[in-house]
Amino acid sequence: AEIAAVVHNIHLERKLTNSVDAVNELRRRSSLFWITCKQAISVLTVFVSGDERSEVVVLLYSRIVDRENFQEVLYSLSMLEQAFVLYRLGVDKCEGASKFS
Repeated sequence: AEIAAVVHNIHLERKLTNSVDAVNELRRRSSLFWITCKQAISVLTVFVSGDERSEVVVLLYSRIVDRENFQEVLYSLSMLEQAFVLYRLGVDKCEGASKFS
């Protein structure tokens, strides 16, 4: 199943009242799957808040199989979200991160 659909279903099946609960549920389930950067971007569409979107990227980073494409995930974020992710992960983990400024 598409991971974004899984996240959407988390909202529905758990009847979560807010996205923070969805982030926590995603954290609980993330060890069960591997994802691509394209799928990570798809997951981000489920979340609206910048804080939550940034947290989701940090959460999913260790599950991404094609980190050479991680720049695409960063490009999908606002500048503030990018800064938060780069701070949390460390610039050295984000290949090509010097392009983001």
